[in-house]
Amino acid sequence: MNKRWLAWMLLVIMVTALSACVASPRTAPPPPRQEMRMASPGPGYFWVSGHWEWRSRDWYWIRGHWERKRPGRVWVSGHWERRGKRQVWVRGHWRRARAYRR
Repeated sequence: MNKRWLAWMLLVIMVTALSACVASPRTAPPPPRQEMRMASPGPGYFWVSGHWEWRSRDWYWIRGHWERKRPGRVWVSGHWERRGKRQVWVRGHWRRARAYRR
């Protein structure tokens, strides 16, 4: 193999591995901010609250937004969770709605 090609591939692998590393804070985020909601864009929308995001060395507020409802799904809000000595962001996501039987 060409030495340049091998060095290039090694660099790509190292950059890919390092990009997977995510810095997480040791302190909990500040309390949520009170947000003023704008009018809903229409029927079938719901409000997703804003949240704090850790960027490098400080907390930044990510504003809430309107999200279109998905039939047969429910929204699970994102939240910060303590894991060991670190705070980890668990992203909000759609979950299949459970049918309850009587």
